[in-house]
Amino acid sequence: MKLLLISALLLFGTNAGALSFETDVLPIFNIRCNNCHNSRWPEKNWKSYNTVLRNLKPIKKVMMDKTMPPGNMTRMTEKERIIVYTWIKQGGPK
Repeated sequence: MKLLLISALLLFGTNAGALSFETDVLPIFNIRCNNCHNSRWPEKNWKSYNTVLRNLKPIKKVMMDKTMPPGNMTRMTEKERIIVYTWIKQGGPK
């Protein structure tokens, strides 16, 4: 977790601007997550802001421990993980 926090500070600086779901996070989810996390699985549909907002804690955990995507089969980058993690730390702004 320390490495992720340090990386986020290096990437965004200490005065990081607010990230948004639509602009920053949804494109990552569309490429890396939404092949599985979609409307076929309503309680884990990462295309829906409201559903994502209800699941911030587990999403943050899998970003930190890198258990999703399984085996990193969609090749999520460290930068993408940091963006999602930072957005969650900012409270998940729309």
